[in-house]
Amino acid sequence: MADIAEWVIAIQEAVRRAAAAVEATPRDYACTLVGAVVGTCNAVFFQIGDGAIVVSNRVAQGVVFWPEAGPYANMTHFVTDEDALDHLCIEMASVEVEEIALFSDGLQRLALAFDTRLPHHPFFDPMFGVLRSKKLEECEAVSAQLSKFLSSPQVNERTDDDKTLILATRRTA
Repeated sequence: MADIAEWVIAIQEAVRRAAAAVEATPRDYACTLVGAVVGTCNAVFFQIGDGAIVVSNRVAQGVVFWPEAGPYANMTHFVTDEDALDHLCIEMASVEVEEIALFSDGLQRLALAFDTRLPHHPFFDPMFGVLRSKKLEECEAVSAQLSKFLSSPQVNERTDDDKTLILATRRTA
């Protein structure tokens, strides 16, 4: 757990240096953080701010941390904040993770069912279905298709925020 806090401090320092190089402030580079280190039967997840991590195996699918809201509407906590470590969520789990999705806040309303606080299966099931059927060398084409989908009118009509999505699977079709 101390390693993750050290990573956050290193990220903050890198942002400070990048901002200083162009006479900007770290706040100009404000961003949330979602991350995971996944082994064969253990995982550690960490997050600051909104966005979310969804994990699944053949038994269950769930949201690791519900997106954290800040003190005001449409606000959250950022990795660049001075008090970022106070908002760092860390979860260690002895579980087999077969599939994982990490995404930014722009996809929350599409990817999460807020009434049940669960993943929205109609969002994830088709994407993981496609990913399971692809070979590693086909992933670049899948990434291009995903990018096209995320910038499509039907997605942009539902969100005007950033839309970052990382998907990984160990399952095959």
